Amino acid sequence: MAKEEKKEVGILTDAPGTSRYYESLGLAFRYARFIVLFILVAFLIINLSVFRDDISVRNFQYVLKYITTDEDSLITTKKIHYPTSDSKALELFGGDLVSAGNGGITLYDTNGSTVLELSDVYSDPVFEITPKYALCYDLGGNSYVIFSTFSKLFSDKTEFPISDASMEKNGDYAILTKSREYRSVINIYDSDSTLVSRISKDKYVFAIALSNGKLATASLSANDSRYFTSLTVTKVGTDSETVVAEIFDEYPIAVEFSGDKLIFVTDSAIRFYDGEFNPTGEYRFGSNILGSVDITDEYVMLTLGKNIIGSDNTVKFYSNTGTYMFGFDRSGSDGGKIVSTAASVGTAVIAFDDKLIEIDTETRDAKLCRIDSGADKILLQADSSVLVCYRNHAVLCDFSQPYDSFHIGADSDRTD
Repeated sequence: MAKEEKKEVGILTDAPGTSRYYESLGLAFRYARFIVLFILVAFLIINLSVFRDDISVRNFQYVLKYITTDEDSLITTKKIHYPTSDSKALELFGGDLVSAGNGGITLYDTNGSTVLELSDVYSDPVFEITPKYALCYDLGGNSYVIFSTFSKLFSDKTEFPISDASMEKNGDYAILTKSREYRSVINIYDSDSTLVSRISKDKYVFAIALSNGKLATASLSANDSRYFTSLTVTKVGTDSETVVAEIFDEYPIAVEFSGDKLIFVTDSAIRFYDGEFNPTGEYRFGSNILGSVDITDEYVMLTLGKNIIGSDNTVKFYSNTGTYMFGFDRSGSDGGKIVSTAASVGTAVIAFDDKLIEIDTETRDAKLCRIDSGADKILLQADSSVLVCYRNHAVLCDFSQPYDSFHIGADSDRTD
């Protein structure tokens, strides 16, 4: 019997040539890396020498403005701790939790770790948040600061107290204050904090909103022993002003852009205007007491109390054109005082003392979740999860196992 011949499977005959090719290619890339690094260092040295008078910390801070953040990042830790004195104002910014108080301004990342601390201390801090930039001002004070999730970008002091502020997504912003000559002055700045326009009014302006180069102002003045509210829109950088509404015996509360629409809230009613500032809807509160207003790019959520105690509440939803969507009542043991509200496109949340109600604004399905009493504020994240904020900590609420649920009928009747 012939012996079976064995064959060995080895390396291909052209392997040595292939190996030498890749070795030479790798060597070329190695040399190229060193050449690029040398050019970079030489470039930096030359620029530091020639332009050393123009290079400053502020220049570097403005470079940081263009570093993008992940807007979809979320708070994932179950609990975040912060000092009680630092919880005067709480918001979500770029997926992080930002607080302001006696210790300054602090950002906590998705795991609850401190990622940024600013020394700016305000007595009554208020945040204006956009996807990339945040503005914090001292309501009734004279200071404000603009920052990203990486660094402070700009800070300034005004001669007179700040009453309100508004910031666009691109970083343009407006500061409401006054002067010796005028009761109200709105200073408008571009994203480099350069003053581009100043609007002075001999009226008391109570609220402003800046969007797409347009500034809306809600002001109050006296007329024939009655108070008179005006809503105007000014195109920034021009003298073009549109008088949108003039109303007697109503006190201005808020003005806000919703997409290209305009929403105006007084102590008596909410009014809706289209992109050309023509009225498209109105709802009067009647004997109800306005509790809160949440305005998104698609709809508005109102909470109204039926009494001063606030245990009986009505919640109403309107599109940003003023069309009624749906609503429901909560009273007695089924309700309670509303602590905080939050809304985004598709989801709205209402916090009572011991429970949360999460509402899907498309299906009108609602879920209830138990929380510990004592909450001060709720913050709604991009995935519709809710951060419940207390005096010295915030906890993540889980709606995966609600203790109750119901469906909201379009005619305001609750159907279980």
